[in-house]
Amino acid sequence: MKKLIIIALTLFSLCTATAQKTKGGDNQQREIEYQLANQKYKEQEYAEAAEIFQRLYKKYGQQHYLTQYADCLIRLGEYNTAEKALKDYVRKNSTAWRPIADLVYVYTIDNKKKEADKIIDDIAKDLPPNKNAITSLASALWTRNLYEQSIKILEKASRTKTGDYSYYTELANAYQNIGDYERCFEYYLKHIEDNPQQMENTKSRIQVIIINDTRGEMADMLRRTLLKRLQKNANDDTSAEMLVWLSLQQQDYELALDQCISMDRRLGDYDNRIINLANITSNNRQFDIAKRGYQYIVDKKENNIFRNEALIGLLNTEYQQLETENGKASDFARLAEKIENTLNTLPANTHPQLINILAAIKAYHTYSPAEAEELIQNTLDQYQLGRNDIATLKMRLADIKLTRNDIWEATLLYSQIDKSMKEEPLGHEARFKNAQLRYFIGEFAWAEAQLKILKAATSKLIANDAMSLSLVIKDNLEADTTGNELRRVARADYYIYRHDIETATLLLDSIIATGNNISKPHAMFKKAELIAKKGDRQQANAFYAEGLNLAFSNLYESAGAEYPSSAAFIYKGNDAGSQDTLTEWETFVTAVCNAGFMITASWPLARKYESSIELAESRGIPITVVFRKRPADAPQTTRRVFVAAVKRELPGIVEDLKQKVDVMDLRPSAIGPALNIYSRYGKVLDADGSVMRPHMASRIIEQELDTLLISIYNDANDGKEENRNG
Repeated sequence: MKKLIIIALTLFSLCTATAQKTKGGDNQQREIEYQLANQKYKEQEYAEAAEIFQRLYKKYGQQHYLTQYADCLIRLGEYNTAEKALKDYVRKNSTAWRPIADLVYVYTIDNKKKEADKIIDDIAKDLPPNKNAITSLASALWTRNLYEQSIKILEKASRTKTGDYSYYTELANAYQNIGDYERCFEYYLKHIEDNPQQMENTKSRIQVIIINDTRGEMADMLRRTLLKRLQKNANDDTSAEMLVWLSLQQQDYELALDQCISMDRRLGDYDNRIINLANITSNNRQFDIAKRGYQYIVDKKENNIFRNEALIGLLNTEYQQLETENGKASDFARLAEKIENTLNTLPANTHPQLINILAAIKAYHTYSPAEAEELIQNTLDQYQLGRNDIATLKMRLADIKLTRNDIWEATLLYSQIDKSMKEEPLGHEARFKNAQLRYFIGEFAWAEAQLKILKAATSKLIANDAMSLSLVIKDNLEADTTGNELRRVARADYYIYRHDIETATLLLDSIIATGNNISKPHAMFKKAELIAKKGDRQQANAFYAEGLNLAFSNLYESAGAEYPSSAAFIYKGNDAGSQDTLTEWETFVTAVCNAGFMITASWPLARKYESSIELAESRGIPITVVFRKRPADAPQTTRRVFVAAVKRELPGIVEDLKQKVDVMDLRPSAIGPALNIYSRYGKVLDADGSVMRPHMASRIIEQELDTLLISIYNDANDGKEENRNG
């Protein structure tokens, strides 16, 4: 009996093994045939591919074999055969959305509109009950370029809320893809109304549309759409909120403020939002609009908890406006009187910022530095202040003492702030000012040691300033190891710091006349800054450009053809000037290229950034730009060829960098290789035969970079949003 059982088990094992072997061989043969069919399809041998796909479908009955078989028949023009195969399958599988879409497509290209419409109408009358089915069907129709039919299904599903879902984003994407941006915006706005938590994500999607709009029409269209919605319903908070956002994106601060005030009058509780908007507007030097925002809050009822904050913001903006517009001493005196009157109405512990402004006016504009010092010292002695307020006032006191040549008291105060706030922005600022003080008095080694540390400061502005001053010291000492020329430069900078513009100008003119190849451009840059403060932007830009041209012409003469050169610069992404006015970055690019160099690479110097990519780029990123001498026989090309090369090569540059650098480093790392596309040519000729100027090439490259980077930035921001919500 046991022998019989063993024999039976053995026979069973052999049969199983044989079956498995047969099945394995069958799968292998199936895969071989499938690969062969795909190969034939790629080679456009559709008849042979159709024969294999048909055989696979008949044998295994899988849908993807059918759709590939039908696709071959469609390409061969055998519509009746394709129709029959698809109809047979759909009759048995009523929710097979891809074959259904293929069947509608066959009817459409075979001029059987009635049959195609009937399928869509039947589905629309009895929609699938869940979201996945609807989106799968719409996607399948879209893949076949059946846009109208896809939208019809989505519209019906949206109206009936099939699957308890609105389909607004799907419809917005659909209308965007067919170029109907008005409907696209409408559906995005409906999506926000239904899902307020998705507002930021939707703003990012809309921003992609606006940035990629080369004609500049999309922002105006969205503005009209929002205003039209608000005319119909003044209480449409979604449209009002989006109009504020759009206005800020377009830097239309007046419209943004009007909307915020309107919403505050209707809903209340917008005081903090208006103050934040006024702060942004003031920082962007739209002082009159900012003052209107602050004044609106100040004029509200007395028990408004934001009134004092608005009052301080208003006075600070008036001060910044006078500083920017080079106000007269009498204007500053009137503002000082207004501040003193305001101080009498405020609680004692709320006024450090106003004391700081008042001290600056007394020290620098009404020429009462002793009074300014006394004012600050009394405030520090009499009131219980927070550590930030104490540090800020001590910083102002140290600044004033430095202008009065009280060097050791100033350095003591800076050191106190540095020690008490070592790893905080105010501490870094104090350390920088201490290093700057040492530079002024000729202690260059001490200054350089501190600046080296500060280049990695968490505050971007301090890191940038530290890098700039460090380069001034390093470059000048390399050109003149005695340090004599650097001492002349430092003295000129010190007189600028002390607001002794007359003496500073005399020193700068002397350096420009007799300085070396390093000190002379620096003096030109400083003189450009002084001229700009007087309001003559045109002459200032000319001095700045002349300084850069001189610097790079000198560098070209001393540079070897076999080795690259480099320069550090503060780069602002997509910071384009006007047709006739160049930004500092564009002036830099122009000077490098016109000197005879081709730019080859770039990378960021500072590794610590602001809270967002956009903020980091707007404030400027310190970068190293690498360049080498352009070959004397470098070819010339046309604008058309250059633009085509940008569109062809730039995606590969960005894609390669994505694997190597953080997303926040993408633009500063890509701009160098991108500019190589232009600067490697001896000339790029416009259609009229004129030579394309470097800044115009830079703008073309920046625009294309925007198109490539915006989706990457949005993905990065979406990831942060998911992490916050997760």
